[in-house]
Amino acid sequence: MKIKGMKAITKVVNEFTKTFGVTAEWGDEFGALPTNKIIHFTIIVDEDMDKVFLEDAEARFPAVHANLFLWLLMHEIGHCMTDYLWTDEDEDYFENAKNNLDEFFGCDVETKNEWYHKIGDEYMATKWAGEYMMAHPKKMKKFCKKMNEVMGIFCKKNKITP
Repeated sequence: MKIKGMKAITKVVNEFTKTFGVTAEWGDEFGALPTNKIIHFTIIVDEDMDKVFLEDAEARFPAVHANLFLWLLMHEIGHCMTDYLWTDEDEDYFENAKNNLDEFFGCDVETKNEWYHKIGDEYMATKWAGEYMMAHPKKMKKFCKKMNEVMGIFCKKNKITP
């Protein structure tokens, strides 16, 4: 079955991300290539990882009323916007820390995810996202309205019940 409407979603997301100098590409999961100013996004969530992310973001920024998609998108943009803070050594440390969380915490997903969001680049990407959304509520509302419209069309075209 062919999925219809992905181009329209990508267009709306890119209209938004280009205001930050960032390009968005459809992917299997949310992610960022900060030095290239590219982010990946999806409409499919990882229940375990994303639940803990959202809890962390909402606890740190209770005044921000954003859905999971917006938080994740802004977090990835945040990686691009805070990349200048880190040296190559910092980035190697962060990558090593993320890759070794299983070794430190085994299969305890909740503890592993809590620590993941405390790693410097992850923490600062969320901080940037929360502060930006707090400072620009009208821009966020306008983007959400466009996304809701295009997602409604996407769901209708693909016979998906939201």
